[in-house]
Amino acid sequence: MSEQTADLIALSHDIWDHPELAFEEYYAAEQCVRVLTEAGFDVSTGTADLPTAFVAEFGSGPLVIAVCAELDAPARHRPCLRPQHRSQQRASVQGSHSLPRPTNSV
Repeated sequence: MSEQTADLIALSHDIWDHPELAFEEYYAAEQCVRVLTEAGFDVSTGTADLPTAFVAEFGSGPLVIAVCAELDAPARHRPCLRPQHRSQQRASVQGSHSLPRPTNSV
């Protein structure tokens, strides 16, 4: 297992261990931002006036690849304990990690 895969599985388990309610996924967002920043992405938080939303960018130029992720946390009562709560973020972060890094040649 690669170190990157192990780190992403750890991210998934960490999010699982910290269940949160909808629009209050501060811990999960913070951990995803940390992992993407460590991978070299420029991350801006507070997207669309949502404190848990963020945009992670890498490189520049005319070609843009976007990866959209969202949490599936319940709106009230009790935090989400379903596997989807952790797997959606991990899959999106992993997908971002897997993209080829931009080059100046074609």
